[in-house]
Amino acid sequence: MTNMVDMSVMDKLNSIAKYGINLGLERIGKLLNNMGNPQEKLKFIHVAGTNGKGSTCTILSCILKESGYKTGLFISPYILNFNETMQINHLPIPYNQLESCGEYVFSCWEDSCVEGEYPTQFEVITAIAFEWFYRSGCDFVCLECGLGGKEDSTNIIPPALLQIITSVSLDHMGILGNTLEEIAVHKAGIIKGGITICYPLMQPEAMNIIKHRCNEAHGRLIVPSLQHLNVMEDTFPENSFLYMGQQYIKSMTGRFQIYNCITAITAAFTLAEMGFSIQQRAITEGVKNAKIPARQEIIRTSPLVLLDGCHNPEGAKALQDSLYKLPSQRLTVIMGVLADKDYNVMVKEIARLAHHFIAVTPHNPRALASQSLAKTAKTYCSNVYTFDEIQQALDFATEITIPSDPICVCGSLYLAQQIRPLLLRQFGNGDSKVPGGVT
Repeated sequence: MTNMVDMSVMDKLNSIAKYGINLGLERIGKLLNNMGNPQEKLKFIHVAGTNGKGSTCTILSCILKESGYKTGLFISPYILNFNETMQINHLPIPYNQLESCGEYVFSCWEDSCVEGEYPTQFEVITAIAFEWFYRSGCDFVCLECGLGGKEDSTNIIPPALLQIITSVSLDHMGILGNTLEEIAVHKAGIIKGGITICYPLMQPEAMNIIKHRCNEAHGRLIVPSLQHLNVMEDTFPENSFLYMGQQYIKSMTGRFQIYNCITAITAAFTLAEMGFSIQQRAITEGVKNAKIPARQEIIRTSPLVLLDGCHNPEGAKALQDSLYKLPSQRLTVIMGVLADKDYNVMVKEIARLAHHFIAVTPHNPRALASQSLAKTAKTYCSNVYTFDEIQQALDFATEITIPSDPICVCGSLYLAQQIRPLLLRQFGNGDSKVPGGVT
């Protein structure tokens, strides 16, 4: 085992990355018990799903902040800086507090070994977040699952005030299962009774699993009413809608975000019914102010430069729906993916809309080589190019795209993390939807 005595918390976290993904609650349970169980002193809204978890958490946390509550937010992966992973009222954890809470967690880490297995990196990050939220006196914590739900380290919490299940689709199949039903079992594993809010366009196979788990746990299931939804714009970026007779303007682009919004709005209504002070003004402002990088993020409006971490087929389909609505037929796409994703479906959704398709290799050991991605893309697009260096791909895209035509960068969130600063430097002119980071 590495001697971590003189290492910073970030170096310690990097040193235990070798333990990889190892689902289960035994190690995190022992670690938190050694810490005095800070999670038992917090109120959680627990969010699981394949897509939309981070957006829904962010929207709801904005609503709670606007309502005057000190609100913790735990999301992953980060796009700009590690400390985005844990926030209070949308301010990332200061590095001195990360160091303080992290040192405390690591002081308990070595004594938290279970059958020869130490807590993983994500389990330690989860524990640091719980400790910081507890020390800071958070009124609520919007808690995003890392992977799955049932055996995810976040599921060590006691029953949440609310559980939210966002869209469920095929992803992480090597870990969670090969069918929608198997994956939904993991997501529904966060349901421990009480009230569950469910994404309104849930696939029937997943919805059946969620209903069964709610009944099994003697809980109540609430699904936002699409009958009370009226989308007021049908052109990209579709930022205005009516729900339950109230008009909302959202900052997050894409039609799919409307459904994440009404899921968060329904959660806010439910918390108000439970006796918490949440006014309509706070809900309206929370929806308007919620922003998150690399989720159909507009880096520049004219001509359009769009960044989207659509890292699975459902995400790619949502991006395709937005791209269809662009007036220009000469779209330049820069795409990079991980080899363990269903990239064939993702490429099919996006490449057939591209006039130019530029394949790039993200800087990650799991990355798919740009040449392999390009080979798939050539089935759908006649102008396909490959680059291993991200800056070279971006320079080439600028060179071949006429000034009035859009550029879309998409694929892995690792690519989004690496290319976003380059995009802001090259194209940012003050109209990015998330200037400089999560706000």
